[in-house]
Amino acid sequence: MTEVRFDETVMTLGMAAVAAYFTVMTVRAVARYRRFRALKPTALLVWSPPRNLWGPYLVGLGFLAAALSVILWQRPFLHFYSQAAMAFYFVFVVPLLTRIPLGLYRDGVWAEGGFVRWGEIGRLGVFEQPEIVLVVVRRSDGIGLRLRVPAADYGAVRRLLRDQAQAGALQLEPGLAS
Repeated sequence: MTEVRFDETVMTLGMAAVAAYFTVMTVRAVARYRRFRALKPTALLVWSPPRNLWGPYLVGLGFLAAALSVILWQRPFLHFYSQAAMAFYFVFVVPLLTRIPLGLYRDGVWAEGGFVRWGEIGRLGVFEQPEIVLVVVRRSDGIGLRLRVPAADYGAVRRLLRDQAQAGALQLEPGLAS
């Protein structure tokens, strides 16, 4: 009978956690991209997201994970799969998500953290220094999502937000008394 070493069991459990994490992240990202594809025709004012300075390093990490998955081919399945799932996420999914244009759509706002429908927005905040950042706060959980606005589009964004408020789609909660 073969004795399983403690460190092998711990490593397998760690690899299982990595595999589960990247599988869930990939499924969530694909769902996010599908939602964008459905919203794409309804874009009112959009722009490319800011360049991610970590992007090339993340893709490089993905290629390193791909090389490790090849090395781990003969190991237990979870060892191989954890590295393959990580490689797929960093090489394919991360670049795919960076292609989603940020901005205002007919049904809501696509910020850096995802899409928020007009009716789900409880508050808006604008910070104009050093760059223009619109903070969209979800009504349900109070979480704020950032949307960096190009200076050239700031006036148009303000007009569209005003138009959505006048149409009744955007109903902000009253501000806090100071």
